[in-house]
Amino acid sequence: MSQYYIASSGGGGGGTTTFNTQSGSATESGGAITINGANGITTSGSGSTVTITGSIIGYSITTPGSYPYTANPTDGIILVNTSSSANTINLPSSPTNGLPLYIKDNSGNAVTHNITLSPASGNIDGSASYVMNTNYGCATVVYSGTQWLVI
Repeated sequence: MSQYYIASSGGGGGGTTTFNTQSGSATESGGAITINGANGITTSGSGSTVTITGSIIGYSITTPGSYPYTANPTDGIILVNTSSSANTINLPSSPTNGLPLYIKDNSGNAVTHNITLSPASGNIDGSASYVMNTNYGCATVVYSGTQWLVI
């Protein structure tokens, strides 16, 4: 399986940003990304569809402003504040098969202020919820198509 790493070499804030990839390049300009010459990346039709064979590495980082927080499939990494209270993260209701989410005790107080992961429907490792109770602990959860799994 191929993996492609896209790292920004530009500064954002308008203009053009150039990305270096494992075997090609990508340029962002005006909200569009143009990918050139990368192995496993092809376009179809007029170039309006990009097909990527392999994996893209990189996740968004979400720090919820309030709890309980309902996770979105695009959240990637969720940093949970456990400094003053226990918190609940509600997992997405209609996730795609194989969706991973990474939940992290970002404050280091989960022993005192637990983090509860609660699926919108179904189970997580056969239970109605999963409790994180290790300071600075992390849980990786993946949707299997029928339930969430703690990996």
